Amino acid sequence: EDIEIAVPGQAPVAAYLVHPRHPAAPRSRPGVLYLHWFEPGQSTQNRGEYLTEAVEFAGRGGVAVLPQLRFPWEGDPVGDSRDRDAITAQLAAVRRAYETLLAQSTVNAARTAVVGHD
Repeated sequence: EDIEIAVPGQAPVAAYLVHPRHPAAPRSRPGVLYLHWFEPGQSTQNRGEYLTEAVEFAGRGGVAVLPQLRFPWEGDPVGDSRDRDAITAQLAAVRRAYETLLAQSTVNAARTAVVGHD
């Protein structure tokens, strides 16, 4: 499902929340935060990169959050303090995405992982 993740001081982050259809006991499911890659011009440079894997994971009982990242995914670094500010903002967005995963009532915080590459 499409969700928006509120991040203080910046625009909400679009994300996919993928979870099984059947109910589960509280805090019983594993969770994954999937972070997409940076590759300008590639069709998978977005939150959909790991969507197939997330759907398969949900089919095995897991819950996943796939946020749409922005820096430097919307352009190359510029080499000054703007980069630091953008990285700080992106880290806040990633942190909120992970908190969103943990906020799912069925996710067990001790059984979570972050998956990504670049």
